[in-house]
Order: sequence, then C-alpha cells, then structure tokens
Amino acid sequence: MVGMARPADPDLQPPVWHRDKWEQTFGTELPTALADNWPDGARILVMLTFDTQGDVDAAVPGYQHSSGFWREGAINYCDLTQRQYGTRRGVQRILEILARYEIRATFPTTGITAEWYPEVVEAIVAGGHEVAAHGYRHVPLHTLDADEERAELEAATAAIETASGRRPIGWRSPMYSTTPNTIAILSELDYVYNSDFHNDDLPYLLENDGRRMVEIPAGLDDWQLNLIQVPENVAMGGVPYSSPSHVTDVLTSNFDMLYQEAATQPRLMQWCIHPKITGMPHRAWGLEQVINHIKSHAGVRFCAMEDVARLCL
Repeated sequence: MVGMARPADPDLQPPVWHRDKWEQTFGTELPTALADNWPDGARILVMLTFDTQGDVDAAVPGYQHSSGFWREGAINYCDLTQRQYGTRRGVQRILEILARYEIRATFPTTGITAEWYPEVVEAIVAGGHEVAAHGYRHVPLHTLDADEERAELEAATAAIETASGRRPIGWRSPMYSTTPNTIAILSELDYVYNSDFHNDDLPYLLENDGRRMVEIPAGLDDWQLNLIQVPENVAMGGVPYSSPSHVTDVLTSNFDMLYQEAATQPRLMQWCIHPKITGMPHRAWGLEQVINHIKSHAGVRFCAMEDVARLCL
C-alpha cells in the first residue's frame, strides 16, 4: 500500500545512526515560543554572526602539520598572519560597517583570542554587540574525551566572561564539532542557546533532564561561500576567482526566498561570518551590498542571537 513503509531489516540498518538517536543523543525536541513572542512590525529576523579566532589555531598541536605540508613543530606563517588579519583589521572594519548601519550582531569568540586580544573584545562590547563563546583553543570537540571537553568549555566561558565583563549565554563549537556531551555540559554551565546544527531554518528547543537549550541553526558560512582552502595551503586567503558578487548573489537569493515565505510564517536568516575572511576589503564590500539589499525591504529586524534566544523561551 502506498505510504506504508516496509518493516526494517536490522541487518540493513546503518550501524551508527538511526533517526531515533537524534533525541536520544540531544534530548526531546520541542517547539519554541518564537511565534507568540514575535516582535511587533517585524516580518523577518536577520542575524549576522562573526566567529572571531585570530591566530589561535597556531596553538593547536599538530594543526599546521596535519596535511604533511609543514614539518612537525613548524609554523605556517603565511596562514598564521592571514588569521591575524581578523583581529588586526577585520573586526575593526566590520564594527565600522555595523555601526554605520546601526546593526547589533553576535561575535562568537574563542577564549584564547579573548585573552590575547582583550582590546578586540572591548571594542566589540563598546559597539553594543553580544560576545558568545566559540571554544577555548578552537580545537574540534570530537577529539577530546568528556573531561577534556568539559575543561575546554569551562575555560572558554571564564575567558569570555573576564574579557567582556559578562558571562556568555551563547555557544558555537569550533568547526561545529558538537559531541553527544556538548549540549548537556552547556546546560550545566547555564548557557541559553547553542548554534551548531544545520537541520532547520527556525530555532527549536532541546530538553534533557529538565533542562532546555535553544538551538539556533547556524545557517550559511562564509568559509565555504568564499571557497577558502585548507589551512596548510599558502592560498588560505581563498580562491581568487570566488568573486564577492557570487557570494552576495547567494546571500541575497537566500534572503529573498525567506522574505517571501515570511509573509505567512516566522522566518529567520543567519549568516556565519569570519572577520579574517569577510573583514578583507573586497569581501567587506560584499557584506555592505548584502546589508543594503536586506535593509531595502520593509519589516526587517537585525538581532543578536541572544535576542532571538530570549524570544524562543
């Protein structure tokens, strides 16, 4: 009969994953109160988020050696200095653009970056923006055991609180590397939202052991949009034929579809951005083009992720 699935053959089922494991791993998925708390006069909510790392990756053991391009213990200074661009100039250029358009944004920042460059965090806070946590060392969480992951999250939280003067309530894992332990640890550390997953356009709640976490799906990422190559390559700055106009076309098309749907239902758009990438002049031009396009539409509300998270509860 059409529409009736045949009984599953256990021998043919994937041994690692089943759809039931989603809630078994992260908790019961529940709807949010976003529709009930929707801001008056808003048609669509837009979140610009800027993952701020600087040259912290140079401190990750084996990171520069992982492809065999650089000998063990050697530092790829081309890669490192291109990453430094984010904290030396990229963040400042982005803050100037956000101030010009009166946009409040979120800067997920690594703990070591906050310790090495407290003046960068101070500038972000002075601009009225949210500082979220983005790991301590920017290591993939899946490479850590449960105790090491907890220590990583605790260190990141403390470093961001010290630099920003406020305990972070939002988290994005380095390279979206969530583990089965991440959400539970974040809940114990009193985080309100996570932004790692890519399975929806709208936020949802994850409930486990009486604790609820808002998941704000991460959206498009400028790393992939700009065809950035592997970090060991001297062309880490990106493929030069990845034109900013191609990226702006993707982003404006993404917005236009969501804006059309927003006529009848809540819609959000998030763009994950890196100051070391989009903070470069030609890509910052693209950022301004996207902002101008979005702002030309009625009912647009730019928000920090913490603002959206609170609307969900």
